[in-house]
Amino acid sequence: MKKKGNEDTLQNVLKAFVGQKRIKRGYSEVDVKKFWYEQMGMTISNYTKSLRYRNGVLTVEITSIPLRTELQYSKDKLIKLLSDEFDQLEFTDVRIL
Repeated sequence: MKKKGNEDTLQNVLKAFVGQKRIKRGYSEVDVKKFWYEQMGMTISNYTKSLRYRNGVLTVEITSIPLRTELQYSKDKLIKLLSDEFDQLEFTDVRIL
């Protein structure tokens, strides 16, 4: 099929759509959640109630108080781990609730 001058490929249209700020933020949060559950293992994943990424801050709600305390001490390691994995995202803080 011949491409006309003003027609765009589906791939380019989808890239532009996903590149929009709201859509991109949603995909980023999904990627961060997937990474968290894969890297933290079954134990931490089971105690993770919710996970949100907004404006450089990852907020993790943990149901276990001892685990929450342990993760508080590991915030710098978590930020480095996340920053190394996601070059395109900025991680300024990890809030453990």
